[in-house]
Amino acid sequence: MRSKLLHILFYSAILAMNSACSDIRLQDPSPTIRDVSVKVLQYCPQNGRTLINVFGVNLSTQTDANGILFDSDRDGLADVFEQTVSVRDQYNISYGSKDTNGDGYSDFVTYHLGLVEDAQRNMSVCDDSDLDTDRDGITDCEEALLGTDYRNPDTDFDGIPDGLELRFGLNPVTPDSELDPDGDGISNLDEVKNNSLVYVNRELQTLKHSLNYKVDTFLTAEHQQCYEVEVSNIPLVNVSNGNMIRVMFLEREHVEGQGQVNFLRDVTLVASREFPAGHIFTVEEVQNQTLIEVP
Repeated sequence: MRSKLLHILFYSAILAMNSACSDIRLQDPSPTIRDVSVKVLQYCPQNGRTLINVFGVNLSTQTDANGILFDSDRDGLADVFEQTVSVRDQYNISYGSKDTNGDGYSDFVTYHLGLVEDAQRNMSVCDDSDLDTDRDGITDCEEALLGTDYRNPDTDFDGIPDGLELRFGLNPVTPDSELDPDGDGISNLDEVKNNSLVYVNRELQTLKHSLNYKVDTFLTAEHQQCYEVEVSNIPLVNVSNGNMIRVMFLEREHVEGQGQVNFLRDVTLVASREFPAGHIFTVEEVQNQTLIEVP
């Protein structure tokens, strides 16, 4: 019963957040935004696994109907939203810290669950706030609150990783990748891949930062099917702590006794704001690595 209630609260909070964001006079897109690309020369699914989809995202940004917003602490809430006095004071959140009260749960998760400051005081502290077993961008402690599976990066098996579903206002425990709530003819799956808005009709938003994907297949000398992947038109913004750009590969495998099992592999780049427009970050292969990129 408690799990079902949390799911209801979670979905209701998402809708409330989207409504609240539309009432805020957001900052103008910065003239320093530059579009860059990430090219992965060799991505090979592990033996027995199938590539389901590729996703790119700059965790230091948020997309709004007016353009690209900064997310300095990479928590999934735009700086301008976290600076709104009523939101900041009620939920004890800030744009300078991913976890303002230090309890091990991100401001993003506590806000989406509707946990105001008083409610946060009654929560138990997460003992390992960095543990993310399935690499989906939501920690194991947070997954326990959300009702998602910490061992499965795509709890509802709809083809979108849980962390991205949460980030884009979708429900990671209910399959919704093929839905089109804004009626613009673009499914939720494609909106997430494009870095566009799920609840705003496409014609009403700035589209120049829609991500592009190029996926080429090749065989290795051992006859393994691999891919060269390029994600382009990724917005790079002027944040002092670097842009955290992530390219994720959702894989699926049939495991005896378990059925279909999801896996997530990724390349994460922390890129300096000094790179020029059109720069291509080149990665040799996918090893669940984090790379620091400076000019």
